[in-house]
Amino acid sequence: MEKRDDDFESLIDKLSKYPRDNNYPIERSEKISFEKLNRHNTDFNINPYTDREDFLYQFECRNREKLPEDILQECLNYADKLRLHVPVIFNVDHFCYILENFTDGKIKIGGKTPENSKKKILKMAFYDPDRDKKPAWWNEFYIPKRSGGERWIAAPRYLLKQIQRWILQNILTKVKGGVTQYAYGFVKKRSIVHNAEPHVGKKIILNIDIEDFFPSIKEDRVRKLFRGFGYTDELSRLFAGLCTYKNVLPQGAPTSPAISNMVCRKLDLRLGKFCEKHNLTYTRYADDITISGDYDFLKYKNIIIKIIEDEGFKISHKKLRVTGRGKAQIVTGLVVNEKVNIRRDEIRTLRAIIHNCKKKGVLKHILERDDIEDKLNFVSWLYGKLGMVQMVRPEIAERFREELKSIDWSEFIGWREKQLSLLQNEEGILKPNKPYSNERKLIKIIRSCKRSIKWIDRYFSEFGLDRLCEYLDRDKIKDIKILTSDRVFNSIENFERFLEKLRRFQKEMREHGIKCECRVMSREIYHKIHDRWIIIDDKFCYNVPSTDTVARGQYSSIYLEKDVKHVPFDDFWNDSVNIFKDRERIKKIIEKNQ
Repeated sequence: MEKRDDDFESLIDKLSKYPRDNNYPIERSEKISFEKLNRHNTDFNINPYTDREDFLYQFECRNREKLPEDILQECLNYADKLRLHVPVIFNVDHFCYILENFTDGKIKIGGKTPENSKKKILKMAFYDPDRDKKPAWWNEFYIPKRSGGERWIAAPRYLLKQIQRWILQNILTKVKGGVTQYAYGFVKKRSIVHNAEPHVGKKIILNIDIEDFFPSIKEDRVRKLFRGFGYTDELSRLFAGLCTYKNVLPQGAPTSPAISNMVCRKLDLRLGKFCEKHNLTYTRYADDITISGDYDFLKYKNIIIKIIEDEGFKISHKKLRVTGRGKAQIVTGLVVNEKVNIRRDEIRTLRAIIHNCKKKGVLKHILERDDIEDKLNFVSWLYGKLGMVQMVRPEIAERFREELKSIDWSEFIGWREKQLSLLQNEEGILKPNKPYSNERKLIKIIRSCKRSIKWIDRYFSEFGLDRLCEYLDRDKIKDIKILTSDRVFNSIENFERFLEKLRRFQKEMREHGIKCECRVMSREIYHKIHDRWIIIDDKFCYNVPSTDTVARGQYSSIYLEKDVKHVPFDDFWNDSVNIFKDRERIKKIIEKNQ
């Protein structure tokens, strides 16, 4: 039995790229005894969300006869030293037990035995894309930056995201004082307006931007954060592994904003105290640092930069800006010279756009303008600008909204739909990784499924599989049928990659008792149908854009069909072939099309 402890610790060391931290005074006996809890059939069936004293009382009563006195006392001492309000978790087995038994069925790790669940969550936490086979537990993509270049985004997949949300809601948000009064980003009831208000009327404003904010926070710093809450080194490494990717804090995980604010706590306190000592004002909104004062404090600029760099961050010298009263002083996009306000040029631009749309017509106006890049999503762009005005000047925003109601949009809508139909099968015309205009609607449709989902799409891609994997309710759905065509695969490599992802998706669905099948439609059906449909529970039929279209960020209308029988799905399905059984024939067709 002693071998199990060694196996457990060696498994973590083998999976983790980073060695155990020896800077903390952790007794080895503490680690081993917590693993011994499993051997004594420790009763973990205690609500972790209950009051700390009540939890310890129940734990002691349930396990007094099962655990030796020294181990029981060690557990109670450990729990007593944890930060107030965070849940008591003894080891990885206890964590898995909580996720599978105290989350109302929302999180199912999927291991057939507790030991399998533990190994699965360890591999999830210590996933190495250079070592392990993909796909992993993350989706990677890039979005364009306003200043040029691309921003790397890593978004967790369904199961990992659910676990991260549990960590966020039950650990990170429970820590009192984790976020300082100087931080305004990612904090409830604080906004860019609140961040700008302290700097109103100041003589000089210094704007500093932290370069690569999220990726500059490494896994080791996240582990130390959880260690500071009182958790064991093993649990701290597990939580850090679940919340980081490629050794950095990813932009795209639900835990990243809260963790970034907590990691920056020392930075905020150092800069905050320094500024208070020298009669300056300091605020931080994510990676935007603003310092203002009523005198020339630029002699302290190098000291301020040194403090930031001492805390492990790099500043973007290109974005470092000093502004006096003679110019527009901008803090998180808002003017603060006399009061918090929207920039005049933005108000003038919005007013001119609305005026020209009313006078010339929407279509003529946007075709004349070269500064509107994404003309197809002009309406979304316009209302996004209005939302910004609403935060600061609601009376102006309301007036603009009333004017927009009087505009005739029919000509623009007709032109837009025609353009989308022309672009549907083109490659590279629209910029990739634009905001997914239709993705939210698609996700709502997937989440509404309670029994079965049938998806017909000639260009069904990996994007569709990712959305199904992430948003399906595995406790309710029983049957998934996907009908695609061989035309979606532009190469053998692309086809094999899709098959591999589909195989893993089917395996995961089988673990939850869900039947999943994908077929390839015949050439006759391919030429017969031109729409895409999602049929939910054989009751609701949605006409949707192709997953390929949504993935590229193009917009196309989504609407509910009046009659489900309008789509003869069973006929299409029977006249198609299984994608795995007929893979060799499909490969030949793909080679021929190339």
